[in-house]
Amino acid sequence: MSALIEVRGVGPIRRALRPWLEPELDKELDAATKASAQLYARELRKELRGVSKRMARAVRVRRAKRDRPGWVVGSRRKVAFFWPFVIGGTRSHGPRKAKSLYFYGKDGQTHRPARVRGVRPNPIVERVASRSEGRAMAEADKQLAKNT
Repeated sequence: MSALIEVRGVGPIRRALRPWLEPELDKELDAATKASAQLYARELRKELRGVSKRMARAVRVRRAKRDRPGWVVGSRRKVAFFWPFVIGGTRSHGPRKAKSLYFYGKDGQTHRPARVRGVRPNPIVERVASRSEGRAMAEADKQLAKNT
């Protein structure tokens, strides 16, 4: 037993829904998430300039490898390798086998401390994310409305 179903008048419905079908929807979502990620990166750079100009230059926006369509706001390790130490903080530390550390200070003098105090965490990324989340979503909505 078989059944034959014939639907007429689907053409206008397909034309109306075309922007929301798979390939077109992915393009629209990609553009919207890119716009909101760029807005978030601008806000992050603005906040980081007060902490370190080098960290502000290290902010980058790139396409996500997984979970597409999506964009990732992160940092360039070669520009600011110390990014995780500022964001997450460090504990007090010193050498394992030697008696003291040896380094040159800003004043050009040598210093030999046995231990170095840690740095408190500075969760800049979370602060900027919570503060600019509404504007980033509004930017994505504006981008979606513009393209449809």
